[in-house]
Amino acid sequence: MISIFVPLYNGMNYIVRNIESLLSQIDKEFEVIYVDDGSSDGSEVFLQKYSEKYDFISIISIPNSGAMKARQKGLATAKYDYGTFLDVDDTIDPNFIYDFKQQICSRKFDIIGSNFKIQIDKKTSYLNSFTPGTYTNETFLEKLCTNGGWELCGKVYLKKLFNNVNYPDKVVIGEDALIFFQLVTFAKKIKIIDSYLYNYIQTVASVSHIKILKMCADGLKAAFYIRNFLQLNSAIEEKYLDSLVLLFFSNSLRRGLLKRSHEFYPEIKQALNLSALSLLSTKKKITALVGFILMGLNF
Repeated sequence: MISIFVPLYNGMNYIVRNIESLLSQIDKEFEVIYVDDGSSDGSEVFLQKYSEKYDFISIISIPNSGAMKARQKGLATAKYDYGTFLDVDDTIDPNFIYDFKQQICSRKFDIIGSNFKIQIDKKTSYLNSFTPGTYTNETFLEKLCTNGGWELCGKVYLKKLFNNVNYPDKVVIGEDALIFFQLVTFAKKIKIIDSYLYNYIQTVASVSHIKILKMCADGLKAAFYIRNFLQLNSAIEEKYLDSLVLLFFSNSLRRGLLKRSHEFYPEIKQALNLSALSLLSTKKKITALVGFILMGLNF
Protein backbone atom coordinates (compact mmCIF):
# COMPACT_ATOMS: atom_id res chain seq x y z
CA MET A 1 0.00 0.00 0.00
CA ILE A 2 1.12 3.55 -0.78
CA SER A 3 0.60 6.84 1.07
CA ILE A 4 0.46 10.04 -1.02
CA PHE A 5 1.50 13.32 0.62
CA VAL A 6 0.20 16.58 -0.85
CA PRO A 7 1.47 19.87 0.64
CA LEU A 8 -1.24 22.50 0.24
CA TYR A 9 -0.82 26.26 0.39
CA ASN A 10 -3.51 28.43 -1.22
CA GLY A 11 -4.14 25.85 -3.91
CA MET A 12 -7.78 26.53 -4.74
CA ASN A 13 -6.99 26.99 -8.43
CA TYR A 14 -5.57 23.48 -8.66
CA ILE A 15 -7.36 21.31 -6.07
CA VAL A 16 -10.12 19.95 -8.29
CA ARG A 17 -7.70 18.89 -11.04
CA ASN A 18 -5.41 17.35 -8.45
CA ILE A 19 -8.15 15.39 -6.69
CA GLU A 20 -9.67 14.19 -9.96
CA SER A 21 -6.36 12.57 -10.88
CA LEU A 22 -6.45 10.73 -7.54
CA LEU A 23 -10.06 9.65 -7.92
CA SER A 24 -9.28 8.32 -11.41
CA GLN A 25 -6.71 5.80 -10.14
CA ILE A 26 -7.28 2.27 -11.47
CA ASP A 27 -6.01 0.79 -8.20
CA LYS A 28 -8.07 2.28 -5.34
CA GLU A 29 -5.97 0.93 -2.44
CA PHE A 30 -4.01 3.95 -1.22
CA GLU A 31 -4.32 6.90 1.16
CA VAL A 32 -3.94 10.61 0.46
CA ILE A 33 -2.80 13.03 3.15
CA TYR A 34 -3.28 16.70 2.33
CA VAL A 35 -1.19 18.86 4.66
CA ASP A 36 -2.63 22.37 4.72
CA ASP A 37 0.30 24.72 5.25
CA GLY A 38 -1.58 27.72 6.62
CA SER A 39 -3.76 28.42 3.56
CA SER A 40 -5.88 31.58 3.61
CA ASP A 41 -7.93 31.00 0.44
CA GLY A 42 -10.43 28.45 1.78
CA SER A 43 -8.50 25.43 0.48
CA GLU A 44 -8.87 23.46 3.69
CA VAL A 45 -12.61 24.06 3.97
CA PHE A 46 -13.09 23.06 0.34
CA LEU A 47 -11.20 19.82 0.92
CA GLN A 48 -13.33 18.86 3.91
CA LYS A 49 -16.23 17.72 1.74
CA TYR A 50 -13.90 15.33 -0.12
CA SER A 51 -12.47 13.91 3.10
CA GLU A 52 -16.02 13.35 4.39
CA LYS A 53 -17.03 11.57 1.19
CA TYR A 54 -13.87 9.46 0.65
CA ASP A 55 -12.29 7.50 3.49
CA PHE A 56 -8.87 7.44 1.86
CA ILE A 57 -8.54 11.26 1.91
CA SER A 58 -7.46 13.00 5.12
CA ILE A 59 -6.42 16.56 5.99
CA ILE A 60 -3.84 17.82 8.47
CA SER A 61 -3.37 21.51 9.28
CA ILE A 62 -0.10 23.16 10.31
CA PRO A 63 1.05 26.80 10.61
CA ASN A 64 2.72 28.04 7.44
CA SER A 65 6.16 26.38 7.43
CA GLY A 66 6.92 25.50 3.81
CA ALA A 67 6.47 22.42 1.64
CA MET A 68 9.24 20.38 3.25
CA LYS A 69 7.77 20.71 6.75
CA ALA A 70 4.38 19.77 5.32
CA ARG A 71 5.89 16.64 3.74
CA GLN A 72 7.53 15.70 7.05
CA LYS A 73 4.18 16.01 8.83
CA GLY A 74 2.55 13.77 6.23
CA LEU A 75 5.28 11.15 6.62
CA ALA A 76 4.83 11.14 10.38
CA THR A 77 1.13 10.26 10.10
CA ALA A 78 1.21 7.81 7.16
CA LYS A 79 -0.21 4.31 7.64
CA TYR A 80 1.72 2.48 4.93
CA ASP A 81 5.31 1.36 4.35
CA TYR A 82 5.73 3.19 1.05
CA GLY A 83 5.09 6.85 0.33
CA THR A 84 5.15 9.34 -2.53
CA PHE A 85 4.82 13.11 -2.97
CA LEU A 86 2.41 15.03 -5.16
CA ASP A 87 2.39 18.81 -5.55
CA VAL A 88 -1.11 20.30 -5.50
CA ASP A 89 -0.66 21.96 -8.90
CA ASP A 90 0.38 18.66 -10.53
CA THR A 91 -1.47 15.44 -11.37
CA ILE A 92 -0.69 11.74 -11.69
CA ASP A 93 -1.56 9.23 -14.39
CA PRO A 94 -4.49 6.84 -13.71
CA ASN A 95 -1.98 3.94 -13.64
CA PHE A 96 0.30 5.58 -11.07
CA ILE A 97 -0.69 3.51 -8.02
CA TYR A 98 -1.19 0.30 -10.00
CA ASP A 99 2.17 0.40 -11.79
CA PHE A 100 4.18 1.33 -8.72
CA LYS A 101 2.45 -1.28 -6.58
CA GLN A 102 3.31 -3.97 -9.15
CA GLN A 103 6.99 -3.12 -8.70
CA ILE A 104 6.71 -3.15 -4.91
CA CYS A 105 5.03 -6.56 -4.90
CA SER A 106 7.24 -8.20 -7.53
CA ARG A 107 10.59 -7.26 -5.99
CA LYS A 108 11.79 -5.38 -2.93
CA PHE A 109 13.00 -2.01 -4.15
CA ASP A 110 13.73 0.90 -1.80
CA ILE A 111 13.03 3.61 -4.39
CA ILE A 112 10.98 3.25 -7.57
CA GLY A 113 10.72 6.09 -10.06
CA SER A 114 9.20 6.98 -13.41
CA ASN A 115 9.96 9.73 -15.87
CA PHE A 116 7.86 12.88 -16.25
CA LYS A 117 5.33 14.47 -18.54
CA ILE A 118 5.80 18.24 -18.54
CA GLN A 119 2.85 20.45 -19.41
CA ILE A 120 3.41 24.12 -20.31
CA ASP A 121 0.49 26.09 -21.70
CA LYS A 122 -1.36 22.84 -22.43
CA LYS A 123 1.56 21.51 -24.50
CA THR A 124 3.02 18.21 -23.31
CA SER A 125 6.62 17.10 -23.55
CA TYR A 126 8.43 14.10 -22.05
CA LEU A 127 11.40 14.32 -19.69
CA ASN A 128 13.68 11.27 -19.72
CA SER A 129 15.89 11.89 -16.71
CA PHE A 130 16.85 8.23 -16.38
CA THR A 131 17.09 5.12 -18.52
CA PRO A 132 14.62 2.51 -17.21
CA GLY A 133 16.32 -0.29 -15.29
CA THR A 134 17.64 -1.38 -11.91
CA TYR A 135 20.44 0.53 -10.17
CA THR A 136 22.63 0.26 -7.11
CA ASN A 137 22.74 3.39 -4.99
CA GLU A 138 26.30 4.19 -6.11
CA THR A 139 25.49 3.92 -9.82
CA PHE A 140 22.37 6.01 -9.36
CA LEU A 141 24.27 8.67 -7.41
CA GLU A 142 26.69 9.01 -10.33
CA LYS A 143 23.72 9.52 -12.67
CA LEU A 144 22.27 12.18 -10.36
CA CYS A 145 25.57 14.06 -10.23
CA THR A 146 25.81 14.28 -14.02
CA ASN A 147 22.19 14.27 -15.26
CA GLY A 148 20.02 15.82 -12.55
CA GLY A 149 16.59 14.32 -11.92
CA TRP A 150 16.50 15.33 -8.25
CA GLU A 151 12.73 15.86 -7.93
CA LEU A 152 11.13 14.10 -4.97
CA CYS A 153 7.85 13.78 -6.87
CA GLY A 154 7.27 10.99 -9.38
CA LYS A 155 8.95 8.41 -7.16
CA VAL A 156 7.81 5.98 -4.46
CA TYR A 157 9.96 5.45 -1.36
CA LEU A 158 10.30 2.88 1.38
CA LYS A 159 9.19 5.14 4.23
CA LYS A 160 11.87 4.07 6.70
CA LEU A 161 14.54 5.64 4.44
CA PHE A 162 13.44 9.01 5.85
CA ASN A 163 14.36 7.98 9.41
CA ASN A 164 17.99 9.04 8.92
CA VAL A 165 17.42 12.07 6.69
CA ASN A 166 18.90 15.34 7.93
CA TYR A 167 16.84 18.43 7.06
CA PRO A 168 19.27 21.38 6.86
CA ASP A 169 18.30 25.03 7.15
CA LYS A 170 15.49 25.93 4.78
CA VAL A 171 16.46 27.00 1.26
CA VAL A 172 14.08 27.95 -1.53
CA ILE A 173 16.02 26.22 -4.29
CA GLY A 174 17.48 22.75 -3.82
CA GLU A 175 15.27 21.32 -1.06
CA ASP A 176 14.28 18.30 -3.14
CA ALA A 177 17.88 17.57 -4.09
CA LEU A 178 19.07 17.89 -0.48
CA ILE A 179 16.65 15.18 0.58
CA PHE A 180 16.76 12.97 -2.51
CA PHE A 181 20.55 12.51 -2.50
CA GLN A 182 20.30 11.32 1.12
CA LEU A 183 17.50 8.89 0.33
CA VAL A 184 19.43 7.38 -2.58
CA THR A 185 22.52 7.00 -0.39
CA PHE A 186 20.49 5.10 2.21
CA ALA A 187 18.75 2.92 -0.41
CA LYS A 188 20.05 -0.45 -1.60
CA LYS A 189 18.07 -1.06 -4.78
CA ILE A 190 16.49 1.52 -7.08
CA LYS A 191 14.21 0.86 -10.04
CA ILE A 192 13.20 3.24 -12.84
CA ILE A 193 10.16 1.97 -14.72
CA ASP A 194 9.48 2.60 -18.39
CA SER A 195 6.51 4.93 -17.91
CA TYR A 196 5.57 8.61 -17.62
CA LEU A 197 3.30 8.58 -14.59
CA TYR A 198 3.75 12.06 -13.11
CA ASN A 199 2.41 15.20 -14.80
CA TYR A 200 4.51 18.23 -13.91
CA ILE A 201 2.42 21.29 -14.78
CA GLN A 202 4.56 24.42 -15.03
CA THR A 203 3.20 27.92 -14.59
CA VAL A 204 4.78 31.33 -15.09
CA ALA A 205 4.66 31.95 -11.35
CA SER A 206 6.45 28.70 -10.53
CA VAL A 207 9.37 29.14 -8.12
CA SER A 208 11.64 27.49 -10.69
CA HIS A 209 11.09 30.47 -12.99
CA ILE A 210 11.65 33.26 -10.47
CA LYS A 211 14.91 35.17 -11.00
CA ILE A 212 16.35 36.23 -7.64
CA LEU A 213 20.06 36.22 -6.78
CA LYS A 214 19.36 34.84 -3.31
CA MET A 215 17.78 31.78 -4.94
CA CYS A 216 20.83 31.47 -7.15
CA ALA A 217 23.06 31.35 -4.05
CA ASP A 218 20.66 29.02 -2.23
CA GLY A 219 20.88 26.49 -5.04
CA LEU A 220 24.68 26.51 -4.87
CA LYS A 221 24.55 26.19 -1.09
CA ALA A 222 22.51 23.02 -1.59
CA ALA A 223 25.15 21.69 -4.00
CA PHE A 224 27.95 22.14 -1.49
CA TYR A 225 25.92 20.54 1.29
CA ILE A 226 25.23 17.51 -0.92
CA ARG A 227 28.87 17.27 -1.99
CA ASN A 228 30.02 17.26 1.64
CA PHE A 229 27.40 14.67 2.55
CA LEU A 230 28.47 12.36 -0.28
CA GLN A 231 32.14 12.74 0.64
CA LEU A 232 31.32 11.41 4.10
CA ASN A 233 28.73 8.79 3.21
CA SER A 234 29.52 7.37 -0.24
CA ALA A 235 32.43 6.04 -2.28
CA ILE A 236 31.78 7.85 -5.56
CA GLU A 237 34.76 9.49 -7.24
CA GLU A 238 35.64 13.16 -6.79
CA LYS A 239 35.01 13.94 -10.46
CA TYR A 240 31.31 13.15 -9.96
CA LEU A 241 31.15 15.50 -6.98
CA ASP A 242 32.73 18.29 -9.03
CA SER A 243 30.29 17.54 -11.84
CA LEU A 244 27.45 17.94 -9.34
CA VAL A 245 28.66 21.43 -8.41
CA LEU A 246 28.96 22.43 -12.07
CA LEU A 247 25.47 21.11 -12.82
CA PHE A 248 23.99 23.15 -9.97
CA PHE A 249 26.03 26.15 -11.13
CA SER A 250 24.76 25.92 -14.71
CA ASN A 251 21.18 25.67 -13.41
CA SER A 252 21.69 28.69 -11.12
CA LEU A 253 22.49 30.93 -14.08
CA ARG A 254 18.80 31.01 -15.00
CA ARG A 255 18.25 33.14 -11.91
CA GLY A 256 21.19 35.47 -12.11
CA LEU A 257 24.96 35.83 -12.04
CA LEU A 258 26.84 36.08 -8.76
CA LYS A 259 29.86 38.35 -8.47
CA ARG A 260 33.43 37.11 -8.57
CA SER A 261 33.78 38.33 -4.99
CA HIS A 262 31.09 35.90 -3.81
CA GLU A 263 32.23 33.26 -1.33
CA PHE A 264 31.25 30.43 -3.72
CA TYR A 265 33.55 31.57 -6.56
CA PRO A 266 36.66 29.61 -5.38
CA GLU A 267 34.65 26.39 -4.95
CA ILE A 268 33.15 26.68 -8.42
CA LYS A 269 36.62 27.34 -9.82
CA GLN A 270 37.96 24.23 -8.09
CA ALA A 271 35.17 22.09 -9.55
CA LEU A 272 35.79 23.39 -13.07
CA ASN A 273 38.16 20.71 -14.37
CA LEU A 274 38.28 18.50 -17.46
CA SER A 275 37.32 15.31 -15.64
CA ALA A 276 34.14 16.87 -14.26
CA LEU A 277 33.24 18.72 -17.45
CA SER A 278 33.56 15.54 -19.54
CA LEU A 279 30.68 13.97 -17.58
CA LEU A 280 28.19 16.72 -18.45
CA SER A 281 26.05 17.09 -21.54
CA THR A 282 27.39 19.47 -24.19
CA LYS A 283 24.76 22.08 -23.30
CA LYS A 284 25.53 22.03 -19.58
CA LYS A 285 29.27 21.99 -20.27
CA ILE A 286 29.08 25.15 -22.39
CA THR A 287 26.72 26.86 -19.95
CA ALA A 288 29.04 26.20 -17.01
CA LEU A 289 32.11 27.43 -18.90
CA VAL A 290 30.48 30.62 -20.21
CA GLY A 291 28.85 31.29 -16.83
CA PHE A 292 32.16 30.97 -15.01
CA ILE A 293 33.88 33.35 -17.46
CA LEU A 294 31.11 35.92 -17.01
CA MET A 295 31.19 35.49 -13.25
CA GLY A 296 34.92 36.21 -13.33
CA LEU A 297 34.25 39.46 -15.16
CA ASN A 298 31.41 40.46 -12.81
CA PHE A 299 32.97 42.52 -10.03
